[in-house]
Amino acid sequence: MLVVAVTLSCFVGGFTQAGESIAINSNSFAAIAYSRSTGKYAYGYDYRSRKAAEKAALEKCDAADAFIANWVNFGFAALALGNDKSCVGIGYVYGNGCRVIDAKNAALEDCRKCTTGAYIAVVLSSDGQFRGDDRDHVTVIDKNGNVYDGYGRPIGATPSPSASKEASALGKASSEAGKDH
Repeated sequence: MLVVAVTLSCFVGGFTQAGESIAINSNSFAAIAYSRSTGKYAYGYDYRSRKAAEKAALEKCDAADAFIANWVNFGFAALALGNDKSCVGIGYVYGNGCRVIDAKNAALEDCRKCTTGAYIAVVLSSDGQFRGDDRDHVTVIDKNGNVYDGYGRPIGATPSPSASKEASALGKASSEAGKDH
């Protein structure tokens, strides 16, 4: 009996050493949800159906106007945002040899059609092996000098009582969007 192993892979261009690739599960789906009223986004990944990935993303986004901005099977999905939060850009690539840089570039190009200041908010592989979330690199300082991460969680010292109320509201608004499944 002859057994042949096939590696399905997509290239993670721009994020790893040249030529490195990851083997993405071809049976995996990811989806990204977005709310224009709040600017929140959330995602689900490594689901076995588009419907399940979309449901997870919408639940995590937890906004009345949340919609599925992007989804992908066996590839990469990217969401770009800009100065006008009502405008989104999407990019996706799938199949053997797909590259994350292509998903990102497509999302940026799409976003620049309707707003300025386009940046990649999130990019991920359908199976979740690769995730780049802009919130992971954000620090927010409120008017009272309290410092929070991109998910609204306090960093460092305990916030002042007035800032705790602000943080609670901010944390509530973004906590679900920041959770992975």
